[in-house]
Amino acid sequence: MSKNILGLGIMSGTSFDGVDYVVCEFKSNTQILFKNHYYTKYPKKLINKIQNVASGKATSIELAQLHFELGRFYSDGLKAFIKNKKLDFIALHGQTVYHAPPHGSLQIGVPHFLKSDFNCPIVYDFRSLDVAQGGQGAPLSPFFHEQLLKQNDKSSFIQNIGGMSNVSYLHKGTLNAFDTGPGNVFIDLFMQEFKSKAFDKHGALASQGIPDYEIIESFYKKQKYFSLKAPKSCGREQFSQSVYKELIKKMKKKKLSQPHQAATLTELTVYCIVKQYEEHIKVQPSQIILCGGGAKNKYIAQRLQYYRPESRVTNTEEAFDWPVTALEAGAFAYLGRLKLLHQNLNLRTVTGGTKATLGSVL
Repeated sequence: MSKNILGLGIMSGTSFDGVDYVVCEFKSNTQILFKNHYYTKYPKKLINKIQNVASGKATSIELAQLHFELGRFYSDGLKAFIKNKKLDFIALHGQTVYHAPPHGSLQIGVPHFLKSDFNCPIVYDFRSLDVAQGGQGAPLSPFFHEQLLKQNDKSSFIQNIGGMSNVSYLHKGTLNAFDTGPGNVFIDLFMQEFKSKAFDKHGALASQGIPDYEIIESFYKKQKYFSLKAPKSCGREQFSQSVYKELIKKMKKKKLSQPHQAATLTELTVYCIVKQYEEHIKVQPSQIILCGGGAKNKYIAQRLQYYRPESRVTNTEEAFDWPVTALEAGAFAYLGRLKLLHQNLNLRTVTGGTKATLGSVL
């Protein structure tokens, strides 16, 4: 009888807020069970360094130093979480600071501190091979979503809402996925700038306002990303600080109150998701299952339910017993396990790439 494998996924996303660590137990080769979740915030100084690199303002020296500083931060955070538990492997996504296929995709945070501290295989660099072979390098979490859908409800969509948003669904038994556009990125920037808060908890501020649809519809028509065919991926390169500032400028010109501005930015996220469904997906979901930090935003869930009354809007905690903020790190634990098993992924309908085993092993 083969022993169960204990793996851990580490994920830090485009919200630039912190790091998720998720312990998973693998029964048989790829059956995955959630065991534990730990989150640690980035210190403000570290956030500023990441933003400086991601915006293209940093020097090569600053990039190299941050590459090592993040690697040390990941390992130190894990030591606080894992006391005497022996891990069979660790899967490290790293921090995305650039994502613009076909030009490249870069996740930083050297894996060597983890290797030194935990002495187990470290799987890392999950996106480079796919981009090199003509794929988008993203989204990758849908391969884990596929397992959850096949084990539970094949007619549902899984909608991840992090800094950016992506959807996963099965069509005629084949996994399809793509990024639907901005997730929390503009909402978080607004809350940080005007409310000195990291995010709009439960959508409380947005729920007090009324969205400006003229601004939302104009934004959607203007952005070239939305007319691109799926599979496709996006990042802060498309939905950047400058794009956010342009939205703020338009809302201030119309003298919108802060609740109205928050409502407009939140509705914009929902509007983009719904319009991308309409324009790129031929099947109707029985459920829209939310995950990521945006799944905690009750206003987003309410607005999605308003637009899609025929589908039940729920979340991964209710549907799969997976905490909404643990799924992404769990997905990379799953991808790490596949790498160690030398299993190919069929990337064509997800990233646009070819079959490949993604990741490198240290």
